[in-house]
Amino acid sequence: MRKNRTNLFVFLAAVCILVVFYMTGESYYEGLAREAAKYAVEIGSGKEVSELEGVTEKVNDGTYEIPARILEPTAVTMENIDEVIIDGGFHRRDEVYLNADYN
Repeated sequence: MRKNRTNLFVFLAAVCILVVFYMTGESYYEGLAREAAKYAVEIGSGKEVSELEGVTEKVNDGTYEIPARILEPTAVTMENIDEVIIDGGFHRRDEVYLNADYN
């Protein structure tokens, strides 16, 4: 019973993430939300987390070795700030360059 509740929670959380990012147009997170929803469906269907595509690492939480998919962060620099932050939908150009002449 506990596993079924956990699966349902994971599924609902993934669906909520997918809906929020789809509706807000956060394109960077859209792929992550779709992947989370896919994982939730697979877990809900009885697949173990360690069997999911892309789950190749383990992270120790102090008690257990937890199967994980490690994501590579994107460093924001002066050279890629427009692409990552503005084009990615995190902020508008006027918000990023609030105190600068960006024209």
